[in-house]
Amino acid sequence: MSEAKKSLILQFSAANVPTHQQISILEFEAGGIENVGCTKKDICNHEAKVRNELRGQDAKLLKEYFLTEQEKDPCFFFKIDVDDDGKLKCCFWADSVSRRAYGCFDDVVVFDTTYNINQYGMIFAPLVGVNNHGQTVLFACAFLSDEKTESFVWLFEPLKDSMPTNNPKMIITDQDPIMTKAIVQSLPNKFHRYCSWHILEKFSTYLNAITYRDLYKDFQQCIWESECPGEFKRKWMTTIEKASPDNNDWLKSIFELRSRWVLVYVNHIFLAGMSSSQRAESSHAFFKKYVSKRNLLMDFILRFNRALAHQRHEDLVIMPQFVRENATHKMYVVESSPKEGVHRVREIAYDKELDFASCTFIDKAIIYEEASVIVNNGLQSLLRKIESIVRNTKSGGISKKGSTAHDYEALKDPSAVRTKGCGQRLKRGKEKATNSAKYRDRRCNGCGKIVQSHDKRNCPLLNNPSSQNEESPQHASEYDSEADSLSSTGLHEKTKG
Repeated sequence: MSEAKKSLILQFSAANVPTHQQISILEFEAGGIENVGCTKKDICNHEAKVRNELRGQDAKLLKEYFLTEQEKDPCFFFKIDVDDDGKLKCCFWADSVSRRAYGCFDDVVVFDTTYNINQYGMIFAPLVGVNNHGQTVLFACAFLSDEKTESFVWLFEPLKDSMPTNNPKMIITDQDPIMTKAIVQSLPNKFHRYCSWHILEKFSTYLNAITYRDLYKDFQQCIWESECPGEFKRKWMTTIEKASPDNNDWLKSIFELRSRWVLVYVNHIFLAGMSSSQRAESSHAFFKKYVSKRNLLMDFILRFNRALAHQRHEDLVIMPQFVRENATHKMYVVESSPKEGVHRVREIAYDKELDFASCTFIDKAIIYEEASVIVNNGLQSLLRKIESIVRNTKSGGISKKGSTAHDYEALKDPSAVRTKGCGQRLKRGKEKATNSAKYRDRRCNGCGKIVQSHDKRNCPLLNNPSSQNEESPQHASEYDSEADSLSSTGLHEKTKG
């Protein structure tokens, strides 16, 4: 393989082009597969060779990269933590654009973790929010070696130190007790909201099939359409009475946490149109288009920066659209990005004679004297706040802060991490046979009865709910006695064997 082709393959890899597509591109360039000069296996071997050459120096290269970025951008902030052996344990970073965005849109922060984005299995933890156009913005990122309370507490400390404004008013996460404990310790006076989507997804797990089918819409109406806490409690209790008693334990637990996720209990705080951690989930999906679990940390950072540049470029593509024109004015409409959940439309009027553009609500306010006074007072108040911010801050509202990287001169690569999202332990044949014998009796997840000839897909109780009421007590007792006899027969056979 020639040096030019090796360089081209590395560029393809940096652009996240799959190996089979690299072969196709080289085939068209060479005029045929026989003229390529290498195979798919050769490309994989070359990429593995490059990764192996960087192994052992990955963490040191990452620290040098952060220091270089800090020289180019004095407002770039990062922090690194190591374990007792000098291996990279956690790292946190945020550039000036992210820190400045946090200073403007720190009302709501969405926090969620994801996996399988580097060779070491380190957990990627981005903190995101939403801007005034309804677009997702990145505030900061971190690598964690585990999901313990101490790691999350460590993450929130540099977040508070690096950002130009106070802590967020609200932080949205999933229903994780470890994360909840960390937020109580690090952000005690901030409102912690649970993701509503994750809680609603658990209804199908903790409710049996019949209750879920009949009452899930009632629960949704109770959660989303209640106008006050009293109405929510009344509807919730009415729905609970319809459910079977065995479901009340889990329903009671989430009812006790209603102040953290039910809309009527959290709408007194500015939500920015968010009720779940979907912003973080969509951010994970976007970045995973550029990175993979084969990347070293340095490879990840380079690809991540490329993805972040693309995201920020797309956020800028909000061009005004021409609507109409008359003798004195031109009218334009600016719409928010259609892929975002919040859709906003603003009108802009351009005066041809004055060569001046303004929002239409200001033009309407000028017509009426009282409205003009309201707008003028509001603008004066905004100008005073802006002048106060400019006087008290530097570099666009963010200060120049250093890092603790110089404390770890001999930084080593992190150890491989096994998270709760990794694969399960492999089992031998004897252990599999023991477990299968333990759960030999078949149980229907629809009606809940054991030793049946049907399952949830063809359960007569689900397919014909009216048969439950028509079944007489005599038939039910015969049905149960038959099941008991089958169970005793099976037990006798096991003892005999």
